[in-house]
Amino acid sequence: MIRRALLPALTVVAAFALLACDEDAPTSPATPTPNSTATASATPTPTGTVEDDDNARLTSDPLLDAIIRAVDERDVATLAGLVELQEVGCTFEQGVGGPPKCPEGASEGDLMRVFPASSCESYWTDTPVVELGYISQEARGLYAAVELKDGAGHSLIFHRDVNGQAWGAAIIVEDGRITSVAAGCGMPPEGLNSAGGEIIAGPWTGMIEPAPAQASTTGNGGVDATLAAVERFDLNALLIGALAAMQHLPPVACVEVVEGPGGVACDPKNGEVAGTEVPVFPLAYCEGALVRDPALPLAQFLNMVPELVAVVMAPAEPSRSELYPNGAYWIVYDLGAPDSRMGVRLHLTETGALTAIWYGCGVEPDRLLLDEQGEPLPVILEAAR
Repeated sequence: MIRRALLPALTVVAAFALLACDEDAPTSPATPTPNSTATASATPTPTGTVEDDDNARLTSDPLLDAIIRAVDERDVATLAGLVELQEVGCTFEQGVGGPPKCPEGASEGDLMRVFPASSCESYWTDTPVVELGYISQEARGLYAAVELKDGAGHSLIFHRDVNGQAWGAAIIVEDGRITSVAAGCGMPPEGLNSAGGEIIAGPWTGMIEPAPAQASTTGNGGVDATLAAVERFDLNALLIGALAAMQHLPPVACVEVVEGPGGVACDPKNGEVAGTEVPVFPLAYCEGALVRDPALPLAQFLNMVPELVAVVMAPAEPSRSELYPNGAYWIVYDLGAPDSRMGVRLHLTETGALTAIWYGCGVEPDRLLLDEQGEPLPVILEAAR
């Protein structure tokens, strides 16, 4: 698979600054809810496979067809390289819709590089790769390609299987770039062309099953589940592992005023005062940082399109901090753009619970495969490179 350049506004440095300064940053609204109770149409019935010539669902437009194939193959890395972000002034006004919400420390109207999306409501997100990950996981073949009115590009509408319910999702494309997505709020695919654009390919009313994913495997079920979640860009699965680990990590006393990285602000709305112990999830950059909700840092990790390097046995010696346990395994990923390499590792317990995300202050991924003395750790899975 060809590595794509990282999204320009979502560099590791930007993520470091956000998380180190704002441990209570709200979870991005970019996370779809796969267990929604919205009413949908009948249980989908697969009608073929994407390899069948009779079921090839393409448009003859090479730019559109490249996106269709990437969705069919669940190639989220390719989709990520085609995302087009927008610069939009932020707002502190609450409520759904409107401009993106300003993060802590910003001023009204500050420009943010964001991506428009919609489900039951419209919103802006800075983690579009997570959106595309959910769509590609659930996509079951193209329904139709639609030319939008007034030259506004094309809408690629896909069938989706969401917990056995037949929903639709649309990817909006302009000049070969992905400019927005719409999850449809439980709507069947035919309902996503409500504006009456011209159908240029399709419609195909039946679903097709995607080619089976070839997940990396170590033989350890917990580790393999985490590997598969990253390969699918499955934020929910990673979040479950992180929340499970937080139950066994030591809590931290909150403070009224956070001074520097590592502190956790009290939440007076929930009756917290200085010294109240709260559960946290540890992150490590050039300095440590603690967050209450791991959803946003996990989304940012996925949004940087991690590429597996290796899985190694964690060092046997005790960790230097109870808040940053070595765990039993380290999964090391490469976040590098084409002209550089930058590593990150996930710390896992024997059962696959995620206990920390360790960025290593911009070091190359190969350095994260070594112990503190610089000795190689036992490799149990190495990606082909």
